[in-house]
Amino acid sequence: MSGGPVAPPSAPADIDPVQARPGIDVGDPMDGLEVQMRVAELKAETGLATAGVQKTTQAADTLLKSQ
Repeated sequence: MSGGPVAPPSAPADIDPVQARPGIDVGDPMDGLEVQMRVAELKAETGLATAGVQKTTQAADTLLKSQ
């Protein structure tokens, strides 16, 4: 014996045994609650940043029009 990890006999040698194989449902990693919460935080931060940019753009437009 070599002592190293051995792939099951049904797995082709060119497929990494850690990766999902075709036909095997491993679930969606995005289903985790922590991931969902972080995505929601990032969306909120992005929304706030977008709103800030829009207000700055509107203020700049107003300033340019008043000159």
